[in-house]
Amino acid sequence: MKVQGLMSYSLLESTSLEIDNISQAIAELADNTRDAAAKRDVRLSFWIDFRSLPGSPEFEIHCWDNGPGVPKERLQRMLGFGFSDKSAREKETIGQYGLGVKHACMRLAHSALIFIKTEEDAHVILMSPGFLLSKEIEEIEYPTIRFTLEDGKFKIDDSDPDYLQTAENLIAYSNLKSLEDMTKSIEEMPATGVKYILFQVRNNAKEFNLTDDSRDVIIMHSDGSRPFTQARAGQANTAMV
Repeated sequence: MKVQGLMSYSLLESTSLEIDNISQAIAELADNTRDAAAKRDVRLSFWIDFRSLPGSPEFEIHCWDNGPGVPKERLQRMLGFGFSDKSAREKETIGQYGLGVKHACMRLAHSALIFIKTEEDAHVILMSPGFLLSKEIEEIEYPTIRFTLEDGKFKIDDSDPDYLQTAENLIAYSNLKSLEDMTKSIEEMPATGVKYILFQVRNNAKEFNLTDDSRDVIIMHSDGSRPFTQARAGQANTAMV
């Protein structure tokens, strides 16, 4: 007999408490790009942009890279908890717990769209405890749409019988307006890579100052203590990621 361990949707929301400073949350996402670069001995880039929403004081955080993306067969490990290819290294434990993407996204925002683009296909994934709560889904799951590459263009994979319902959910619970918006976001990415669109940003009035400098964003400290540190059992407080 085998008993499958379940994970409540509330676990996803609670991961926001694992990272103290928003700088470290962004660094967790950038660390994935660094890992991809190190494995392939190439130089990769990581970008961050803040985009206002028309007619709203809200804004989105966009983070993306030009790495190789994540192959379909590894998506579950990326979005799961505790999976990591890293081994123990002296004085450095970042990334060993397989929690970085979840912790970072949930620390920065209540919801996230994750675009993953490889040389073969693309996926759009919704990470949202609010969606799970509204649908009364008790376990963690991520609505996902796959796009296939045909004649140099990405087209939705309609072989999934639930793709229309999934598309409706992604549009209803994000700032996307249509499937065309989804496709456009994929096409705007580099040839391959990962892009995070973080929306319903947490504590934006306290932690992000978008007005004092017209060319940059000033990161504030919500409580004024322990700047640029991350607290996690077994990991030293450090700004090095």
